[in-house]
Amino acid sequence: MIITDKLSISEHVRDVVLKCAQSLHVIEVLCQHGMNDQCLQVAYRSVSLDKLLYASSAWSGFTTADDRHHIEAVIHHGVRASLIQLMDQQQLNWSRTTTTLCSATL
Repeated sequence: MIITDKLSISEHVRDVVLKCAQSLHVIEVLCQHGMNDQCLQVAYRSVSLDKLLYASSAWSGFTTADDRHHIEAVIHHGVRASLIQLMDQQQLNWSRTTTTLCSATL
């Protein structure tokens, strides 16, 4: 994790979002090759969502509005791809507390 001299975590967020986007692409390829929905959801949760949530309680306070927008974009991409079940969609909103975000994935 990288925190700049201005207490910004933006570089870390960009890195994590890029890795999640790459993982989402792989998951979409698996979908095109016929992997079932349940396996795709497990892959999304364990690869992309866990990358976003890992130690997020420690660094979320240093995020900017732009950082949170990028994080939410990755989450909503998973929602649009039906990788997050309907009940989780209401709980996965980065603007709410990190605790709610972490508990939504349990």
